[in-house]
Amino acid sequence: MQLPVTTILLATLLLQPTELPQFLKQHEKVITYYYKSPQPELGPVLLKELLEKKNVEDPWFTDHEHVLHLVCAQLGDIAAGKPKLVRKYEAAFSNASRSGRVVVLDALQNCGDRTTLKQIAAWLADPQYDDVRPELQALSRWLSDPNHKHVRDRTAQTPDDLDFLWANFFITGDYAPASRILDVIELPDNNANRVLKGAAVWSMRSNLHQHPKLVEVVQRHAKERSAESQKQIGQLIKASARAE
Repeated sequence: MQLPVTTILLATLLLQPTELPQFLKQHEKVITYYYKSPQPELGPVLLKELLEKKNVEDPWFTDHEHVLHLVCAQLGDIAAGKPKLVRKYEAAFSNASRSGRVVVLDALQNCGDRTTLKQIAAWLADPQYDDVRPELQALSRWLSDPNHKHVRDRTAQTPDDLDFLWANFFITGDYAPASRILDVIELPDNNANRVLKGAAVWSMRSNLHQHPKLVEVVQRHAKERSAESQKQIGQLIKASARAE
């Protein structure tokens, strides 16, 4: 089984499929090509499976926590703007293990709403949740900040940002996350940008090869970008085609 890749870092992590948690083995295609056939009701189902001890407490996730954060972000993106799903995510919190509660809170970072803030206040007032008090407080601060932005709504500054942008594209199929990655590709060629820009170019070429939808949305919006950017996009699409 070949898992899709985002940046070089994540690709390295995912080249050991036999060691992956059962959740990733079973659902990697769903979370990587969700945009092809969105089924929001899958969100709570996937969350429930992820919260199973064999998954959330799998040693692989302990060693690759970043990947778990990516999956949580995707679950959050599935439920974003869908209050009924958000309530189901919240309902999974109480009976989850400590690791599971952290997962729920991680997902809520991308989909929590005002009702979530009230629920967090209730959890904070309950001593049985003291083991995740720092995480609850952090989420409360995040959701309360009127200026908080999803990764697709701000400038990408790290390779981790690129991973989360790709994670969002896999769920939404939108141009917005791809646009942020193209912005990185347009950065000046200098030592300060070398690592980030290299990861953006590599991951864009790889995902153009794997996702015809990405080729479609990038081409559709190409005229919105500079002439140099349009040239780079054309070169990346040609390079991805040659990889077939």
